[in-house]
Amino acid sequence: MHTVSIALAAAATVAVLPSLARADAPGSVTASTSAPAPDLHMFVAGGGGIVEGGGKAVFAEAAIEVGQGPLWLHGMLAELGPGEMSTLEWFPRAGFELRECKDKSQCAIFAADLGAVDGIAIVTPRFGFDVGGDHLRVRAIGEVDLLDAQVAVPAATVSLAYLR
Repeated sequence: MHTVSIALAAAATVAVLPSLARADAPGSVTASTSAPAPDLHMFVAGGGGIVEGGGKAVFAEAAIEVGQGPLWLHGMLAELGPGEMSTLEWFPRAGFELRECKDKSQCAIFAADLGAVDGIAIVTPRFGFDVGGDHLRVRAIGEVDLLDAQVAVPAATVSLAYLR
């Protein structure tokens, strides 16, 4: 066991020494430098909304940016309240967002999610805006839940988001 520990320590020392060598010393070895990793952008949010027929919804959502572009992967868990439905229903869904930003403070959102409730597939196109500062933002979204591609249920939501 001690032999393995000594071997690992020696390997770590050999791996670190070149990076400690001075670049101006003759015959020195310098470690290559690479660009810093880009910041990972993501958000978490919570909010509520109204659904056609007098129903209400509360939800939590999160998204993570894909690369450095406008595409984000999105997920949401909503609890839909009585309205046209007689009981509360949990509605998980996931999809994508395309964010087109004029600057950091103002973004338009075009999105689509896929989910299910009571065995019924639901496609939800969403559109809206996201405004605010570097970390705290307000999101206002209009959406239409398309149940089995036959019934359209419009909704409007507002959420408070923390962006990292």
